[in-house]
Amino acid sequence: MRRHVFVRGAVAVVAAWGVAVASGTAAAASPDGQDKPAGAAAQAAAPAPFDITPNWRNLPRAEVLTSVGPLGFTHAPEDAEPSFGDTYRWTRFGSGESIGLGYGDSNESVGYFGAESDLVVDHQGYDTVLRNAVTGTETKLNLPQGDWFKALAGSSVLVERQVPEDDEGEGTGEIVISGWYILPADGDQSASVPVTGWPAGADMSRARLVAADADAVVLAFPSGSGSDRLALLDLATGKMTVLTADFFGNAALSPGSVAWTDRARQVHVLDRAALDAPEQAFPLPDGLDRARIGLLDGWVLASEDVSGLDADLQRGLVALSVDGKQRIPLLDKSGRGLVSMPGDKVAVVGGTSATDWHLKQISVGVGGVPVLKNLARVEPVPAQVQALALSGGVLSTVELDGPQGAGFYNRSLGLAPGAPTAGAPSWIGKESGRDYDYTACGQSLCTRLFNSGDGRSVYQVRNYEKNPQVEIVGRRSVTEAARALTGNFDGRLTESFGRYAVYQGGRPSIEGMPVPDDKTVVVDLDAAEGSSVVLEQPQTAASVWGETLFTGTTTKGLVAKTDLTTLKQTGTVETGAPCALVELQTAGDWLYWSCEQYTRHGVVNLRTGAKTTLPGVGGSGLLGDGFFVQHQYSGAELRLTTFQSGTVASRYLGVRVGGGGNNNRNAVYSVDRFGGGIAYVDMEGVMHVVQSGEPASPLSAVTAHTPGTLTAPADWQGSWWLSKPAASWKLTLRNTASGAIVRTLTGGEARGRLTAAWNGRTASGAYAPNGSYTWTLTAAPADGQGAALTTSGTFGLTGGAAVARDFVKNDGFGDLLAFTSAGQADWRAGTGTGAGRVEDKVSATGWTGDNTVTAAVPFEDVSGDRCNDVLVRTKAGELRAYTPACGAALKPSTPYKKIGTGWNMFDALTSPGDMSGDGRADLLGRTPTGDLYFYESKGNGLFEPRVKIGYGWQEYLLAGMGDMNADGEGDLVARDRSGNVWRYPATGKGTLGARTKIGYGWTMYDTMVGSGDLNGDGVADLLARDTSGVLWSYRGDGKGALAARTKVGGSWQMYTRLF
Repeated sequence: MRRHVFVRGAVAVVAAWGVAVASGTAAAASPDGQDKPAGAAAQAAAPAPFDITPNWRNLPRAEVLTSVGPLGFTHAPEDAEPSFGDTYRWTRFGSGESIGLGYGDSNESVGYFGAESDLVVDHQGYDTVLRNAVTGTETKLNLPQGDWFKALAGSSVLVERQVPEDDEGEGTGEIVISGWYILPADGDQSASVPVTGWPAGADMSRARLVAADADAVVLAFPSGSGSDRLALLDLATGKMTVLTADFFGNAALSPGSVAWTDRARQVHVLDRAALDAPEQAFPLPDGLDRARIGLLDGWVLASEDVSGLDADLQRGLVALSVDGKQRIPLLDKSGRGLVSMPGDKVAVVGGTSATDWHLKQISVGVGGVPVLKNLARVEPVPAQVQALALSGGVLSTVELDGPQGAGFYNRSLGLAPGAPTAGAPSWIGKESGRDYDYTACGQSLCTRLFNSGDGRSVYQVRNYEKNPQVEIVGRRSVTEAARALTGNFDGRLTESFGRYAVYQGGRPSIEGMPVPDDKTVVVDLDAAEGSSVVLEQPQTAASVWGETLFTGTTTKGLVAKTDLTTLKQTGTVETGAPCALVELQTAGDWLYWSCEQYTRHGVVNLRTGAKTTLPGVGGSGLLGDGFFVQHQYSGAELRLTTFQSGTVASRYLGVRVGGGGNNNRNAVYSVDRFGGGIAYVDMEGVMHVVQSGEPASPLSAVTAHTPGTLTAPADWQGSWWLSKPAASWKLTLRNTASGAIVRTLTGGEARGRLTAAWNGRTASGAYAPNGSYTWTLTAAPADGQGAALTTSGTFGLTGGAAVARDFVKNDGFGDLLAFTSAGQADWRAGTGTGAGRVEDKVSATGWTGDNTVTAAVPFEDVSGDRCNDVLVRTKAGELRAYTPACGAALKPSTPYKKIGTGWNMFDALTSPGDMSGDGRADLLGRTPTGDLYFYESKGNGLFEPRVKIGYGWQEYLLAGMGDMNADGEGDLVARDRSGNVWRYPATGKGTLGARTKIGYGWTMYDTMVGSGDLNGDGVADLLARDTSGVLWSYRGDGKGALAARTKVGGSWQMYTRLF
């Protein structure tokens, strides 16, 4: 027999009164008659469930209050289970300890379980047992054959004596009532007191108790007028005093008075010490219920006469003075019953709301008016859970009578190992304005609910607005609900993963059977309206994991895999099943299969191919990552079968689950396919979650969507679907050329779909340089099981900060500017190959006449558009800063800024990069006499006044290189007349440091150009053309030197100038 044990403080499962009841420690053995797993241990230690804070029902807990004693009270809690024999209970004040007293059914008459005492009657067995609820002492009431227990009031037992009619001399043999008598609490027949004073002609068989306290009871029995007559029975003497009363309502006792109501709605009050004295009478005000009154000395208590499901929240309670002059409101909301207590007190149930509901004491306070005092809290009732789904640590529910009415709620469960937690319920809306059938969730019933793993509650409704058909809904919030029409009128939703949902047309006549001639439909919840059906085929077993659909085939045991993004078959899985498959499920590394009516079932490890046949306990179930859960019938325990380790083991979890039938999946229990959680609704209607105890598969990315390009300022948005929740994650973005980490993004827990976005900027807010990047995602499993997930990929950034000498493709590779004698300007694009080739051309003409170019310097971005710019000197000696768009040809019409005139004084112009340490590229000019001048950039295309930094440079061929040795400063390469090659490092102060010889024998070259990074290693390279027109590439080694040359082209004499 189930027992409610009340404890102090906050505990687990709610019970009817006082504090809540501890739960989660269910029966140690399976219920009688439930199948046991073959070879399993008698019972393994059950995992400890944790409790989900429920929504509370809008209506308070219904209670029938029958008696209140000094230390406790007798009542019928709404959550009682009559089938287990404990409908009525006595509960102790304070501790909440509770004991069962048995059935009440229609026996709610006064005194049936006791009155004004902690001495109660236990009706659980065949015997009538008097029990001292405080001490536990029991006395079996042994009555003579034929005698019948009527009531217990205080410590007095009222007994009805029955005898065969022939004992009275009539000889008919029928049973007649010959009288009543009173026994003490010990049942001693020798101390019995007969009840006397019955009026002549009274029908004792129809007499009933209508009020009682510890000293007396009020009896009602029929009279010829159609109303009842009343009598007050003194329990000490057995003397009955018949009252001159037309009773047609309710009666009540206080220590000094007795009161009743009549058919004319009059209230009558008599002094118990002077029953013959004139009564006090007054009319019961309209709107008050004459059938339920309570009595204090000087006051009559009456509740408002209301009806309906929410009557307790509408029923006010008032106190009326016996002189009819005063009316004092006591409660706006109250239960219907009023029960006397020891002393001049009355008990009632009431409060301000369903969550503020108490057993209250009413007594006469200072000033002579009634006052209220809370005695015990009545716990609220959990909202009825019609369906539930657990996925990725998010518990989705359909609740029919919660604070928002019928609709959908989500709760996030804590993911950290150890003490589990559950967040408060979040209301996400309900369906409205649509017709419903048995398949619908929300305001109507719901047979199946799913959670897609990305926070959406997925369910089905029948849409009568769109050529009647079933519609799959993915609800994320009150305002956001994706909808996908199936094109099918009658069927059932069977699975959901992310954007995809599987729907099977028709209803099987027997659970676990296919529906011939119907269809399997896969819908995309994220698709545009009218294009939601991704796939439709003859009905078969089907399950979706990520973007892969697994379907049964006509070959026994063979499963086909289809990529839902391309609808191409990607392979098959051999399950080893001896049948055509009727059901498939997926979770982690596992694929579950079953034959018709679940007669055979098993799993396949999709990673290793290992096949496992599961024990054959009939009925459906749900697959988790390495385990399978079944529930056979209402009240049965959940059965867990584990197989992650390769060894199959089954056990009962020790938790009893409600519901009817053997297909309660996602109705009274659910399994988290992205972890080890099992959610269920217990027999009290409270939700819990228990872990399977089976280690989950290692954390992996089921799918990944990572764009191959990023064009700033747009975001690069990557998404990865995780096989189970992650506690935290980190995304590292690394420039492929330099190897430098340009940004690290981090996040906390991730469930289902992990998303990360990069805006193309560094942590300081500056744009990262264009080029190739590598992303690396690491994620730590939230359950602490297995290694962290690590996965990586590449993409290209354009629209970021311009890389030195990158003009054509924004790809981070250097380009070469070449002019022909006909005035054509060609950008020759670097390829990023190891050879350092420059190939593709972007051309413009018109560089003739006044626009003839005598010198050009591919420069940095001076206009702020993140595109490199070009310094050009015309034949007239005017220096201009041209600002072409990214990838655009250099044209005479390209916008430019005039820098100055007189620049023909220089026979060489070049830019080594940053020489002053301010991060901006600077300019060098050499005169024919060999003087070398430094121009510090202002960053806007203009320069500070020149500074002479050297002389004797007339013998050198110059090439501004950029940073050759990774010191952050620009370098200049110069070849002398002897063919020796020297590197001059910038000092960061606008001067050049001591030179280093890096080559010799270079006399064959007529042109040298610092070309930027040509091969994608992040180091500046050099191009040199020899006198025969062959172009050679010298790869920078990152240490200030150049590697051996590579021929990258011929016939380059077609160009008069290379820059």
